Amino acid sequence: MNTFWTPEREARLTELWEGGYSRRQIGVLMDTTRNAVISKARRMCLKFGPPSVRAEPPELLDKNAILARATAPVGLAQKGARV
Repeated sequence: MNTFWTPEREARLTELWEGGYSRRQIGVLMDTTRNAVISKARRMCLKFGPPSVRAEPPELLDKNAILARATAPVGLAQKGARV
């Protein structure tokens, strides 16, 4: 049985999705992949639209840290190499 998408995680996904975060940022914040976020959002019938239509992300998280982690080359950041 898959217990990853609990009701609490679904609520968090909805909150981030409607808050204007990108699919990649949501994946990073929820420790999952971008594709898993998109698939679950489709199953939950969340609105898909261009990011410019949604509101700006709230400032509760450091967006630069999220983007740095999300765009780091796979394997290098985990081994401590300089990026």
